[in-house]
Amino acid sequence: MAFLAVAASPRAALAELSGLAAITAGSYHACALTAAGGVKCWGQNNRGQLGDGAHFDNAFRWSRWLPVDVQGLASGVVAVSAGSSHTCALTAAGTVKCWGDNAYGQLGTGDRVASPVPVEVPGLAGVKSLSAGGLHTCAIVAGDILHCWGDNYYGQLGIGSNADSLVPATVHALGTFVAEVSAGSLHTCARTTQGAAKCWGYNEYGQLGDATKVHRNAPVDVTGLSGGVASVVAGNSTSCAVTTGGAAKCWGFNRFNELGDGADPSDTSTWNRTTPVDVVGLASGVAEVVAGTRHGCARLAGGGVKCWGANEFYGEIGDGTWGWDQDRATPVDVVGLSGATALSAGLGFNCALVAGGQARCWGSNLEGQLGNGFDRGIVPRPSVGVPDFQLAVGTSHNLLVTPAGEVWAWGDNTAGKLGNGTTTGSTIPVRALGLTEVVGVSAGMSHSLAVKRDGTVWAWGLHADAQLGIAPGDAASCSIPADGNYPCALVPTQVPGLAGIVAVSAGWRHSLALKADGTVWRWGNDNLGGIGPSSSIAVPEQVPGIGFAVRISAGYMHSVAVESNRDVFAWGRAERGELGASTTVPTGTPVWVAGASGHDAVAGGGFTIVRQDTHAAAWGSNAYGALGDPIVDTTDGFFNPKFRAVPTLVPGMTDVASITAGFGFAGVRKLDGTAWTWGLNNRGQLGNGGAAPDTCGLAPSQPCVRTPANAAAHDGALRLAAGAAHALAIRPDGTIVAFGDNLVGQHGNRGGNYGADPFTQVVYDPDFTLTPGGTFGTPSGVGSGSTTGSLKAGEIGGGVAFGDQAVGVATASLEVVLTNLSSGDPIAIAAVDPAPPGEFALTANGCAGTIAGGASCSIFLAFTPAAAGARSGSLTIASNAANSGSIVVALSGNGIDPRVASTVSLAASAPSSFTGTAVTFTATVNAGAVAPSGTVAFTDGGVAINGCEAVALASSAAACTTGALAAGGHAIAAAYSGDGA
Repeated sequence: MAFLAVAASPRAALAELSGLAAITAGSYHACALTAAGGVKCWGQNNRGQLGDGAHFDNAFRWSRWLPVDVQGLASGVVAVSAGSSHTCALTAAGTVKCWGDNAYGQLGTGDRVASPVPVEVPGLAGVKSLSAGGLHTCAIVAGDILHCWGDNYYGQLGIGSNADSLVPATVHALGTFVAEVSAGSLHTCARTTQGAAKCWGYNEYGQLGDATKVHRNAPVDVTGLSGGVASVVAGNSTSCAVTTGGAAKCWGFNRFNELGDGADPSDTSTWNRTTPVDVVGLASGVAEVVAGTRHGCARLAGGGVKCWGANEFYGEIGDGTWGWDQDRATPVDVVGLSGATALSAGLGFNCALVAGGQARCWGSNLEGQLGNGFDRGIVPRPSVGVPDFQLAVGTSHNLLVTPAGEVWAWGDNTAGKLGNGTTTGSTIPVRALGLTEVVGVSAGMSHSLAVKRDGTVWAWGLHADAQLGIAPGDAASCSIPADGNYPCALVPTQVPGLAGIVAVSAGWRHSLALKADGTVWRWGNDNLGGIGPSSSIAVPEQVPGIGFAVRISAGYMHSVAVESNRDVFAWGRAERGELGASTTVPTGTPVWVAGASGHDAVAGGGFTIVRQDTHAAAWGSNAYGALGDPIVDTTDGFFNPKFRAVPTLVPGMTDVASITAGFGFAGVRKLDGTAWTWGLNNRGQLGNGGAAPDTCGLAPSQPCVRTPANAAAHDGALRLAAGAAHALAIRPDGTIVAFGDNLVGQHGNRGGNYGADPFTQVVYDPDFTLTPGGTFGTPSGVGSGSTTGSLKAGEIGGGVAFGDQAVGVATASLEVVLTNLSSGDPIAIAAVDPAPPGEFALTANGCAGTIAGGASCSIFLAFTPAAAGARSGSLTIASNAANSGSIVVALSGNGIDPRVASTVSLAASAPSSFTGTAVTFTATVNAGAVAPSGTVAFTDGGVAINGCEAVALASSAAACTTGALAAGGHAIAAAYSGDGA
């Protein structure tokens, strides 16, 4: 029996965003307005502030490291403003749409219901401009009238009271004279039509500029700025203005030199400036000033950018430095940034637009707010735009969610944990049946979980300990070799009784779920471990004693949760310090972990690692050096290891961007993009390329690394994910690299030998057809046998994509590899037909005739778009393969008109000459990506110059030489006619 595989060659790396018209930075997210009037956002999404519909019904996408489209706003938007955790857009029709957090009514919808998609603010029309602040929003409408809504605790709405307003309220004190508004964290500033600056709201640090520290619920004059103000901005605890003369002035909090006045930060008398001060060196030439959380920046008229203030954590100053001693008291140049046309500042980061409409962001990237899919940007980096995806690594299998919401799985398939209706393992990704609109997954020891966009939970795999949480009648029976028959689910099955779920976590033999209301739910069993006091919980129950949780993680025999205030709680087994407390008594009641303040927490094999700001800390079992702690076992190795009962900083693990934990090992990605791992390394799971191993305790046959070491091969990875004895890394180009154990196909490339393939790329098949049957190692179905291909998660099911290409110009050839997966049966290829002909064409066909068993051949295709816009086609491969006699591969590309509006530059051989002396005028035509042909007509005062009426172009230039010009001044012009116009 012969089986045919098809795989496409790797695609291009991340594509930089361009053609942007505006950019705005919130606290931990940013958004951009496209030239077409659409909106894209990236960064933190825990309250739906990105507008992609994920909201907190998708905790797996609380941080989007790459830009996503805002639903329903593909066009028709003229301005966008990002607040703390909400965003608003102004439409061309003069209406306002907002999305994200609404706890204080900042969306203006008359209620406090958050929205992950844009909703229109009722009652607003004729809006001219808007600004989203910390927990409030303001807009200027026709007639220069200001309306504000949302939080008003400190009077930041300016309406003369301190009552919140869930709908737009008029700021009557400013009448019909408002030209500009800027909403800060807890205060607001405006510029009047007479050029005066006024502020109101929170004033603890003098940010209102009225020479007091008194909070104001109505506008007050900013001292010294009663006129001559060109623009004004309200930040976190500071405010700034640009005068009509181009000078920058700031006021408010100055502890970290946020005002740029050169003050000595050790002089406490300078920490609060209640009236405006000059920003040093910016007395003129300033086009725009922005105020971040603890820093400020200015865009100069020449396109340069300067920043000042705090720089210790994130490099937000942009001069290529960061550190405790790297704050800047006065403005310094942002490295490598020129031609800036717009600027915005957030919490520890900034974004700018440059000529060509490209985004450049720098500073903190803890929540993906730089939009580049990488890590810290201490100098500006491009923001890029490709779909992201979700990945989960289990004990011996992996799960992946495509941007389309499908789930693919590979590796061990004991009890059906791959979800494809069989118990046969797969060394190539196969689709979990029946799942669509999935937003996140989690892989445990022998079971898998998924949460869908509608908040339902689906489970499959082993059900021996009720870890699936499904109804008894929904379970099948699976035979586990040398163990017996156990209940299971071979395909994803809905967990009853759960709704509004935003995250799931699969542990050893138990499961957790997080609801949108912050409650945590559990089910399953792990011997008084992570689940609680009983041997088995068949249906989900609420975990007691936890407030509003934002992160959950189910480990080997314990569980952890992080609350919104960053408190960390643990429950389950305790004998090896798993609870981070002095007790060794297991408990199902969560225990507060003293000394842990987590942005994130991951439970591993008897230990936990947390990210505290930019530090990593760990507690629990130190078997095989899992804590990264150099303490040495002198007892009984794994079964009685040394442990830490309280959180302990992992040596050297500062500047941490993300964390991961496996069975006996862990790793981090640092803000500089480097990868660090430590712990057990018996299967190469540390990915350190065979670095000299240590030995752990009384287990010399088990190599380990007790303190963190750089896994340089994975520097620059977007993510690291650890399993039992293997790990995956997502590279910036979208490929997934596997390392460590591969005995059951965890590498996803049919290698089957962890020693032979220490770093291998996962291979996918975009046209995989499920055909149950066969034995492990010789799968029945379409799949790739290549170990050199790559999995591009964004392309699963997507066929071959050529990307953008100039109309009428052929691309370089892309390769499609066909592989005969059978060991001996040949496959006869009957036909290879790309369609439509002319646009998608064969450039070489190495697959004519017969493919021997185990052999591969290559087909090469080129794309020549016939017109601009999206183009599509198909590649049909006809054969006598038993499982798929005809494979159809989708082909796509985008035609781009390479021409631009031509520009003509004109130069003269001399600026002046004597009468009768010959002068040569040269016209150079720039027509973009094409070499123009045609002619240039030269005129003098609108009259054609004799002999130069139609000069042919040569190498994009035409020259006219004349000695017939009369004495006096002349207006020489050149007009181009041709195919480049």
